[in-house]
Amino acid sequence: MHIGYFYDNKDIKKAIIAYQEAIKLSTESIKKHPDIDTYNGFLAFNLNNIGFLHQQQNDYLNAEKEYEKSINIYETLTTNYPDNDILNFNLAIIFGCLGMVYQKQENKFQEAVEAYKKTLDIFKKLIEKYPNNDEYKSLLASTLFKLGFLYHLNDKEKLPKAEQTFKEAIDIYKKLIEKDSMNNEYKYKLVSLLNHIGLLYKSQNKLSEAEQVFKRAIDIDNIFLKKYNKDDSYKHYMALALRSMGDFCNPTKEKKTIKQSYYIKALDILKPLKEKGTGEYDVIIKDIEKSLQELDNIN
Repeated sequence: MHIGYFYDNKDIKKAIIAYQEAIKLSTESIKKHPDIDTYNGFLAFNLNNIGFLHQQQNDYLNAEKEYEKSINIYETLTTNYPDNDILNFNLAIIFGCLGMVYQKQENKFQEAVEAYKKTLDIFKKLIEKYPNNDEYKSLLASTLFKLGFLYHLNDKEKLPKAEQTFKEAIDIYKKLIEKDSMNNEYKYKLVSLLNHIGLLYKSQNKLSEAEQVFKRAIDIDNIFLKKYNKDDSYKHYMALALRSMGDFCNPTKEKKTIKQSYYIKALDILKPLKEKGTGEYDVIIKDIEKSLQELDNIN
């Protein structure tokens, strides 16, 4: 039934064919046994899987179609079985996937917002039911992050909402870290959030607030890089925070050396990342080098 799973990371085309066959079998079973909702669950599950594979191929239109079909089924199932946590959880996840697909398409900002909001509503209800479930809390924070990023990226009038949404996500991750201080995933997401809200503050000219969160991000990244110095994701965010701190320092003679040190540290991280081909760093490296050249002219 789920042989497509074995192809997912090897041959997406074969996986799609396998899931299509599973969808066909589920549909036939539903026709024979319309009163057995288990088959509807199988159908929704496989529609979601095939939607995810289309999403991996950047085929957002077909991904959207499959996700919407899956959602229609799950919404009927959750109406019939409102206390079924697995069905509600699956529905929340698919709304989140649909939100990401909308986000990748032009002129679908509001659709993405609404999809993320539905994800948030479901996870909030699940957390009310299971207040100690950290997975639900982490997924809630992750969705808040995506929604805040969407507001920040697409609508200047929504910047206050972006700030509020980022803060809600940060508060959740802080509490999760207090509870589980060894969980590196929570810390990584917190660093990423701090960088994004720092950029948001910067765009609003809230320089003092931005400087504080970038310093916090650098402090966390320093701890991480001592333990996980091969993890490029931490290096990436560390470099961005260092570059931002360099930008904040006033280019006076007294602070020239401090400003230069931030930029140089950022370049020391970014240049090896560029050589490894782990991201597009040409523009930011050139910008930092230009800033360093301008500093050389300050007496």
